[in-house]
Amino acid sequence: MRAARVALVVACLVVAAFPISAYAVPVPTITASSATVNVGDTFDILISISSPVEIDSWQFDLAFTPSLLKANSVTEGSFLSQSGTKITLFSPGVIDNATGDITLVTDSFVDLPPGPSGSGVLADISFTALAPGVSPLTLANVFLNDLDSSSGFMTTDGVVRINGAAVPEPMTVTLLAMGLGAAVGHHWRRTRLRRVQRRDKESVPVTRKEGSAEQGGRSDETVCTPDRDTRSPRDHRPDHDTRPGTDHLERAVLRDAVVGSKATV
Repeated sequence: MRAARVALVVACLVVAAFPISAYAVPVPTITASSATVNVGDTFDILISISSPVEIDSWQFDLAFTPSLLKANSVTEGSFLSQSGTKITLFSPGVIDNATGDITLVTDSFVDLPPGPSGSGVLADISFTALAPGVSPLTLANVFLNDLDSSSGFMTTDGVVRINGAAVPEPMTVTLLAMGLGAAVGHHWRRTRLRRVQRRDKESVPVTRKEGSAEQGGRSDETVCTPDRDTRSPRDHRPDHDTRPGTDHLERAVLRDAVVGSKATV
């Protein structure tokens, strides 16, 4: 009897020190996958579950580094519908790329029991790599069957490693294009202005001063007149004799001829 009591006490101490449940019942685990990508790549991160018990609802938040990653979308995984049902209540949550948070991603099984169990994908998150570096993927506010992690399940965070050179942000590219366009426009305007000024200068008429005949002197007014031939009509005669006394001699000859013809009559 005394030996039996000792054996029972020893058995209780062993059970207390090594709980049987710790070995007999595995706990559900939610895992964020990891990836190694290049700058500019768009890729998917899977939020998966491995659960030996029936799951009818889940929820999680995910944090990332906003300077390295941009979250594009969250889509429902196949875990809750893998038992054949199409009746689920999924919410993709809220994406905030300024703070690097995806919050309130939830899903519920609303069909008849039993609910799904085993392994599967809860959600598929699309990311774009912005710059080289390492971004942790941290799960938070995780719930299974409306119970938080204190109820006994585990979570495993992921990580994204990004290789390559940084890609300029869209706003930087836009500002660069605007600056280049402004510089080209300014150069074009200056070139066009110089051409107009040179053309105007070449088309300016000859400027000279003309005297006033009525006042008998020179006028101070500058008159712009086109180039024209100012010679008198007599100057245009090709055979005009410009020697002194030529006109007087011609008139004398004509007069003598007239007088002679009258005398003959």
